[in-house]
Amino acid sequence: MMQILIIGKNGQLGSSLCDEAEINHIDYIATNHQALDITDQKQINEFFLNQHDFNFIINAAAYTNVDAAERNASDAHLTNCSAVSYLAETAKEYDIPLIHISTDYVFDGMKKTGYGETDFVNPINVYGKTKCDGENILRATWGKHIILRTSWVFSEYGKNFVKTIAQRYAEKESFSVVCNQFGSPTSARSLAQVILHICNTLQTESNNAHYFGVYHYTDFPATNWHQLASYIAKLKENKTGISRAVYPVESKDYPTAAKRPKNSVLNIDKIKNKFGIQSKSWVAEVNRVLDII
Repeated sequence: MMQILIIGKNGQLGSSLCDEAEINHIDYIATNHQALDITDQKQINEFFLNQHDFNFIINAAAYTNVDAAERNASDAHLTNCSAVSYLAETAKEYDIPLIHISTDYVFDGMKKTGYGETDFVNPINVYGKTKCDGENILRATWGKHIILRTSWVFSEYGKNFVKTIAQRYAEKESFSVVCNQFGSPTSARSLAQVILHICNTLQTESNNAHYFGVYHYTDFPATNWHQLASYIAKLKENKTGISRAVYPVESKDYPTAAKRPKNSVLNIDKIKNKFGIQSKSWVAEVNRVLDII
């Protein structure tokens, strides 16, 4: 019997993890900020003192507002670095493997092909820097970890690009979307399924030390924001008969507080080879999410 702790149950990934745990009859406890403030080391200590019989801790909580992080660097650091340190120390104390979610934004976007796990990290914004620092803290603190980098997460939950474009479609006759930033949209449901697959593999194989480390997972294929938005608009047009113009614009003409990497496509060969995981189509997942919302 496996029991997991899901931290960040109200977020996109946390919500999807709870869904998938229910579907697969996995015993789990899920916490939000009110139930467990991971930026408060005393709260973490008290929480685990009362219950620590977990096979895995999944940290799906993070400060993810990329532009706001430029203005609130200390808050981003608290959640993405300090909290990771507290969780890593606690996981080590109770000998619990820790699965931690990271980001494509640890890279600077200058590479022409997909980034591998061993490629040089060089974040170009505060969010990416704090996530990169969080990774380093975990690696230095506790060996039984999985750092899972992903990108462009969307779902039926919370705030995300797919829902934003669907809303723009409903409200505007035309709008512009950046066309020169490339990456891979990833469904939170796909990501949750991958994480639980990892847990099951680690749980069933007694000699599992070689699995720990850094991995990449995204859905496929790679695209850019404008292409993704255009696909969403076309789906909406097919259903409503209403056409909207989606214009391409370069990032230099669409200034934001945080710089973003031009290429953050991730190579996922390692997770395929190690865990036998196959990437899923974001196209099918976008269709599913739009049907729900």
